[in-house]
Parts: sequence; structure tokens; C-alpha cells
Amino acid sequence: MGVNLKINSIKKHIILIILITIVFFLKTGDIYSQTVDNRLDLAYSYLNEGKVDLAIYYFEDYIKDNPSEMRIYLQLGYAYKQTNQLQKAKQYFNYVIKNSTDSNEINLASLEIGYIEQAEKQENKKNEVTVVKEQTGDDLLNEGYEYLKRGDNKKALESFEKYIKTHPEATKIYLQLAYLYDKEKRYTKALDYFDYVASHSNDIDEIDAAKKSLYIEKQMIAFTSPSSLDLYFYNGYDSYYENYISNFVGHINFRVLKNFYLGFYGDIYMDSKSKKDYILNDRFVEGGGFMKLRLSDNFNFEFRLGYVHEIDFEKNSVNFKPMLTYGNRFGNPAFYLGRSTKTEYFYLDLYSVELYDYKFKNLFGQFQLKEVLRYMTGGYSYFEFYLVQMLQADSRQLDYNNYSEFGVGVTFKPNLINFPTLFVEGTNRLYLIGEDGKYFSGNLKNNFTLKAGFIINFNFGL
Repeated sequence: MGVNLKINSIKKHIILIILITIVFFLKTGDIYSQTVDNRLDLAYSYLNEGKVDLAIYYFEDYIKDNPSEMRIYLQLGYAYKQTNQLQKAKQYFNYVIKNSTDSNEINLASLEIGYIEQAEKQENKKNEVTVVKEQTGDDLLNEGYEYLKRGDNKKALESFEKYIKTHPEATKIYLQLAYLYDKEKRYTKALDYFDYVASHSNDIDEIDAAKKSLYIEKQMIAFTSPSSLDLYFYNGYDSYYENYISNFVGHINFRVLKNFYLGFYGDIYMDSKSKKDYILNDRFVEGGGFMKLRLSDNFNFEFRLGYVHEIDFEKNSVNFKPMLTYGNRFGNPAFYLGRSTKTEYFYLDLYSVELYDYKFKNLFGQFQLKEVLRYMTGGYSYFEFYLVQMLQADSRQLDYNNYSEFGVGVTFKPNLINFPTLFVEGTNRLYLIGEDGKYFSGNLKNNFTLKAGFIINFNFGL
């Protein structure tokens, strides 16, 4: 009777994990996107600071991935009008009129079109004089800005490139070139110019803008590259079991379609304490091929097929593993502290995974929630203070795979864009399978433990 109750209990836990993941996905599916983490926040921040050109850059970048958000097209119309780029403003206002289903947005856009047309009639002669005056200045710069007004980015690039050959100190023009190369989706070239500004400029605002963009540009290179490498490496020490735990997962990705990838993977899970008759974790070395389908910004399906060596069971075999993962972040913390950036951010991270692992003939489910306060300390550096709740279960009801955890932790990231994150965490673990369970090993007890280590999580374009 006790065994049946435990089996029923663990099945309920697995069903609960899956249901919670589906509910959160249906309710929050498009709230957060990995590639637009901070773009909207940056755009509004620059707009509030009066840096309208920078705001336009991030608004434009945002709508590439969110073409249905009419409010951003309306905001771009206002921004272009503010910078006196009236033709671009009219283009966005007309787009809202033709595509929006919100009568208020349509009315606002229509009013702005009327104002612009009236202003164009009144200022026509004045604008012609202004153009003549600009052409009497530095020819290359004036040509570049004139091409920008016409929307001819390629010609503008040519003029600005000629200019910087004799003006290497003009970091403002390097910054302009970086933004233009980004618009042309030449991300590697844009990255080089942002890096030049960050290294050579004496203007703190230019440096901040360049360093913020460096982070996003690296993400875009990895995201759009035909091939990329992603690495996850966890290393931590468990004080209760005096056990060192390490998990490495790496993918070489080949982008076949926009949201479809094929490639090779490696997966290693080790600890220093487990033995054949004293198993604390499933230990293995595995490698092979995979396919991955990006179902949405938050939802991914991956299928792995490879060869595995199970360390504690001294067994080699072919393994396959279908995996369904869901991740969402509520809130947009800054990743770089500039002169005008606030220092404190609160956000929530939600993560869930369901998978079947053939080598263990076992179905796994995991659900984790973290509530995080990030405090920026300078540049890319920050401290995070967090609460974490986690539930894990498996279909075989192995005691070491069925538990819940509640804890608190602190992470620290030094001021290096690609440096690992250091962490210290205290957690209380409650095992769901007890002594009367069918698969109780006799090794495990409910406990409080301190963990400390580092996490590497990188994605590179190849």
C-alpha cells in the first residue's frame, strides 16, 4: 500500500509539472524574447534622455522581430518627426493607418500626417536654404547625412567610410557607421566599429552606447550565423555530501531554416562521490547528433541521438532523448551600467523541462522558479540576490531523482563581457521518496546544504 501511494504521488507531481508549464506557455508565450531582452527598455531610456537617434535604432531593431506591434510604429513616427526626418515619420504614420485595428492609434497617426504636410508647405523654402548651407561645409559628412535623410544607407556608408580614413579621431562617425552596418545586418562589421568606439572614444555617452551594443551585437551574430557553438558548464560543491558536481553540455549548431537546427552535441555529468553502491547522481558521458526546433521565443523541442557510457553501471549503449523546454523572464534587467542607467532591477525567471532518457528508461520532469534582485556595480558587473524553488521527479521513482528544493543565493559577475558567473547558494532539499519506497537506496536524507561554484553559459557565431 505504501509503495502504491508513493507511485501515485510521484505521477501526480509529474502531471502537475507538465500542466503548469503548459498554462504558463499559453498565458505568457510572447512576453519575452531572448533576442529582444533589453532593446525596448534601451529605446525608451534613450528617448527619455533626449538621445532620439539611439532610441530610433533600438525601436527599429525591435520591430524586425515584432512586426505586429503598431504602438512601436507609432512611436517611431513621433521619433522621426522629432529629428525632422519627416518622410520617414510619414512612412510610419501611414503604416499605422493602414494596418492598425485600434481607432485611437489610427486617429493619432492621421493627425500627425496632417501636421507634417502643413509644416512641409510652410518650411519648403527654408529647407532648401538649409541644404545649400550644409553642402558648403565638409563635403563627405554632408553627403553622408544627406544620404541618410534619403534612406540610402549604402551611399551613406561609403561617404562616412571615406571620411574616417583621414579622421580616425571621429568616434562619433565610427558609432554612426556601427549602427548603419547593424541595419544592413553586417553584424561582424558593426561589432568591430562598436569595439573601436569603446576603446578610443573620450565621450562617456559614446562609450556607454558602444558597450551596450557590443553585448547585443554578439548575440545577433550567434543568432543569425549559419553555424554557432553554445556551451553550458556548471561546477559546484555540495557541502552536505562533500561532493563536487560538474555538468557540461555543448552544441555545434548548423542553421538549416530560420528556427530549425541540426548538429552535434556532447553531454557530461560527473560528481566526485557517487559509486556503484552509493549513487547520488546519474553519471555519464554522451555524444552524438541532434535536431532542434524553436517553436516560439520561449518553447523549444530537441531530439538527441547518440552513444553513451554510464559510469556507475559500467554500460555502453545507444541513447535517444526527446526534450521539451520552456523558459520565460518577466522583467528586463540591465546588462551594462552606464552613466544614466539605474542600478536596481527585479525580475522573475521561469524554467521547465520534460524529457525521456532511453539510457535510463526514465521520464524526467523539472520545474524551477527564481525571484531575482539584480544590483549593477559598474560596466557589465553585477550582484544578484535571489530566492529559488525547484521540483524534480521521474517515472521510475528513484529516490535521488525525486525531490523539491527551496533556497536563497547570491551571484556575482565581474566586469568582463564573457566572464563566468560565480554563485553561493543555500538550499533545503526534501526527498519525495522515503524508506518505504520501492527504489529507496538508503543513501539520502532531507538536508540543508551550501553550494558554491561557477556557471559558464556562452553562445558564439562560428
